[in-house]
Amino acid sequence: MTLLVNFSQPAQSAELDRDTLRLLLWQAPSTLNPHLAPGIKDQTASRIVYEPLASFDSEGNLVPFLAAEIPSLENGQVAADGRSVTWKLRPNVKWSDGVPFTAKDVLFTYAYITNEDVGSSSTGSYRSVEKVV
Repeated sequence: MTLLVNFSQPAQSAELDRDTLRLLLWQAPSTLNPHLAPGIKDQTASRIVYEPLASFDSEGNLVPFLAAEIPSLENGQVAADGRSVTWKLRPNVKWSDGVPFTAKDVLFTYAYITNEDVGSSSTGSYRSVEKVV
């Protein structure tokens, strides 16, 4: 029996198809639900189908995704005492079935994440949140 292994040169960036998304992970993801993700590989893969209100760019700055803007004291969306935040949603966002994305969806996600029966891996991030309305 003969085994032939070909170690060709890796593709150069100019040769890569710019319309193809490539995720190079050490292991295949086991879920696309980031709140049930056992590891970063699943959280990374979930970003294809699951967007947050905001996320961080490569320099650590918050960038709005489903939010219209990042809440701040300057725009009045962060209370002066720092105890409440108002998130304004980006207009005209729709689910894949055409149904509008609304504040009810954000409330559902919060209720899902903080429901002990769900066992969300991201529940710790919400421990300091008193309520969402």
